Amino acid sequence: MTAHEHSTWKIGGGAVPRTGETELTDDELILCDTIFKARTVLRLLMVEGDDFNEMFNLGYRPSVGGADRLALIESMSRRGLIERSGDADRSGAAVSLTPDGGQLWERERRPVWEAQVRSTSRSDTSLTIRARRKEVADAFVKGINEARMVETRGAPEVAFEDDARLVSWRRSRTVVMTFRDFRDLPGVDWVTYESQRIWWQSVPQLLTSHGALDPLPGLPAPPPLFRVPAVGTGA
Repeated sequence: MTAHEHSTWKIGGGAVPRTGETELTDDELILCDTIFKARTVLRLLMVEGDDFNEMFNLGYRPSVGGADRLALIESMSRRGLIERSGDADRSGAAVSLTPDGGQLWERERRPVWEAQVRSTSRSDTSLTIRARRKEVADAFVKGINEARMVETRGAPEVAFEDDARLVSWRRSRTVVMTFRDFRDLPGVDWVTYESQRIWWQSVPQLLTSHGALDPLPGLPAPPPLFRVPAVGTGA
């Protein structure tokens, strides 16, 4: 599938883009979107209204809240789609996708795993980038520097982890690139960022690259996501 290919995507009643290949409800899919990367504190999943959209950077939100949303989470847990940890009555209770839930999410979102990137920073002391492919990590570093998102200085420390998790329910070999000298910059050039973005970090970025979501106003459509050439293509 190429970028901007709308024909295989459907829009649910809650304006949720999806392939429609599973029996997940729109509300269940939205909850999967919020936790697809990592274990998430339960109380955050209970946030409602615009606060939910802002917290999870999504253009849609569940149609139910309060006790009904909690019942939905409990139903997904009983069916083995998500895993709950901790006491439901305590602020530390958390939720994560199981491999079974993750497989359903994959069918609805079609993630290009070799193009996924995760980045974390600790104040101004270190910037760490994780990706399945070094080519993608290198492109991400180039993109965030040229878009004036950050300025990295010097060569990074590079290591490989053979059994890492870029998402909590899926293991893979991962390159870890750490910069010990960097600084955040004001005034990101999002046009430059999107024009180079062959990676994805979030569900909206993934869906925009697939063409299931339109680019934000004033921004270009991103190029196709990085993909490993198929064996025998000569690429």
